[in-house]
Amino acid sequence: MRNSQASSANPVKAVLSKVASQLNLEQDNCKKILKGITGSIGPGEILDLMGPFGSGKTTQLKIIGGRLTDTIKGSITYNDIPCNAALKRRIGLTRDDVLFPQLTVDETLVFAAFLRLPGNMSQQQKYARVEVIV
Repeated sequence: MRNSQASSANPVKAVLSKVASQLNLEQDNCKKILKGITGSIGPGEILDLMGPFGSGKTTQLKIIGGRLTDTIKGSITYNDIPCNAALKRRIGLTRDDVLFPQLTVDETLVFAAFLRLPGNMSQQQKYARVEVIV
C-alpha cells in the first residue's frame, strides 16, 4: 500500500534480492525458512505480510529490519547501502499482536518514542520526531 501523505524528508527504499534463510537445528541438519525472496519496499509504502503459521513472515520481517543477519544469503540494501548499525537504529518494525488496540497509530508512535528515544531528549523533541514519521 502506498501512502501519498507520507513524508518525503527522509525517503528510504529497501530492496531484497534472492534472500534465503535457514534454521540450523543440529549439526549438519537445517530447515530452509525462506528461499529466493526478492522484492522492494519504497518510500511511503506499508508492507503487510500475510500467510499461515510457520510460513516465514516473522523471519522475513527480522531480515528486512536487520535483526537477523546470520544464516542469511542474498542481499538486503537500503538506498543501495547494505544494512549497518546506523541504519538498523532507524528501522522500525511492529507486529499487529503487540499493538494496544485502544491506542491510535499516532498514540502508539508517541508511546514507542517515549519508551525508546534517549532520555536526554525533551518531550517536545520526541513529539516532533513522531510528527516527522506521521
